[in-house]
Amino acid sequence: MGKFIARCALFLVALAIILEGFFRIVLPATQHPRLAFVEEFQISRFDPDWMASGIRTIGPFCRRQGNWTLNSSGWNSRFEYPPERTVGRPRIAILGDSYIAGFAVDVEKHIDSALFDLLGGTSDVFAFGDPGAPLAHLVGLTRYIDASYAPDIFIIFVSHGAISKSLEQASPFRYRVVEESNGFKLAPPQRSYVSNRLGRFVYRSALVRYVLMNRQVPLNSPREGFLGLDQIEGTVDLPIRTCDLALADFLLGEFCKAAPHQRIVFITDAPRGPLYRQTMKPLPRPLDFRLLEQVAAEYPRVQVLGLGDAMWEDFQTNGIRFESPPDPHWNERGHLVAAQALYRFLEPDSPGGD
Repeated sequence: MGKFIARCALFLVALAIILEGFFRIVLPATQHPRLAFVEEFQISRFDPDWMASGIRTIGPFCRRQGNWTLNSSGWNSRFEYPPERTVGRPRIAILGDSYIAGFAVDVEKHIDSALFDLLGGTSDVFAFGDPGAPLAHLVGLTRYIDASYAPDIFIIFVSHGAISKSLEQASPFRYRVVEESNGFKLAPPQRSYVSNRLGRFVYRSALVRYVLMNRQVPLNSPREGFLGLDQIEGTVDLPIRTCDLALADFLLGEFCKAAPHQRIVFITDAPRGPLYRQTMKPLPRPLDFRLLEQVAAEYPRVQVLGLGDAMWEDFQTNGIRFESPPDPHWNERGHLVAAQALYRFLEPDSPGGD
């Protein structure tokens, strides 16, 4: 009996070694950086000391999406983020959720990289993407960015449902909005994120990552929290409620406090379901865009840019989708067209500007 158990154990060890190699070389399992908590600002960034670069794959056949690289500040970007500024050189900060984190494309194809190139390298463009972050959490991220890098312009990506999700308590490690008898209040994270040493060790294994992330088993982390295209389309025709406007107004006020002197531009994604079907404008306008558009008039430093028209015109010309199904995150084309729309918005007197 003892010999049988020993043989089974030896077989399992050999099988694990073979599978480990298989999911590193033949079907490379996806890699994802681990988090580090910035206690002073109660926000998370990535930890470049654990793993500074890797590859993102999706699905059971490990279809490649992109290579990611963390800079020394803990953000997925081809650029370093020096705290000291260069005199006469504008600084732009782009922040958002997993769309801005951009693990679904090569780091050189991100929106920040494309905007930097469109601007001719005359401005610093820094991207701060926190997968799964609702709009409320981006207020805390704005405080961190302003104190650490003092940008001239904040560009804040608002994914579908990011306003309403700010009232939810999806994660104890994020800022959220709580509703009180006299109005809204921005609440800090309930807990500080502490990395799990066992988890960091286990996730070194390609076999474990394949099972937990590529196979999409229930243990897969809901960290990214994005909506699929069908879910997104369901939000397009939702009516505006008074409580929704009040929440949007409260959040814009909090952003203006967090960035007291800078220009703030909110950008919203296109309604890509209708966009691919319609041959004529106007496109339906997403709920988050309509909410921001209505309340932004009260804030002179705030502007709102919807990506619907830019993406619709590009799709009519090139016929290239802005995601690689089944993942709704922007692909290379999505990042490029978003950057082009921002460039025209920020530089209206440039060639091709609005």
